[in-house]
Amino acid sequence: EKLAALFPLDAVGFDVLARVCFLGGDNACCVRFSEKCAMMHPPNSVERARSQVRKANCHAASEDWSSALTSYTDASSCALLPTDELATAYNNLGNVHRMLQQNQDAIASYLAAASLAPAFADAHFNAGGLLVEAGQVAEGTSALWASVGAEPASAENW
Repeated sequence: EKLAALFPLDAVGFDVLARVCFLGGDNACCVRFSEKCAMMHPPNSVERARSQVRKANCHAASEDWSSALTSYTDASSCALLPTDELATAYNNLGNVHRMLQQNQDAIASYLAAASLAPAFADAHFNAGGLLVEAGQVAEGTSALWASVGAEPASAENW
């Protein structure tokens, strides 16, 4: 933060500082710099959505689930994100819903991620586990098999 006070920073500078804070475990600092970075980009831009994802990751790392939910929701509403990044945002949104015990919303987020990126094994696996827990065994089993099909080498770990 002292560095940011000494030098005028553009969005890239704030992004770098947010990453450094995240890697250093200072999630509050990461949130502040991610927010500053996001505000320097136009609404609905890829760059702003990426900053929202980073901010959400920081909130999730500090177990601030409500703030993470808001940030992932904001990021996943940006259809301009590359498909793999959007799928990851939806999967992470599902993880937050699960932590908040909002299992139907979590399933919907995981399925959205799997639909966007059919080779995203974790999204299929996450959806499958919750579907089975919810008593939707056929759908859950299908999703679990899709996770194996997407990443056969990891099947024995599951």
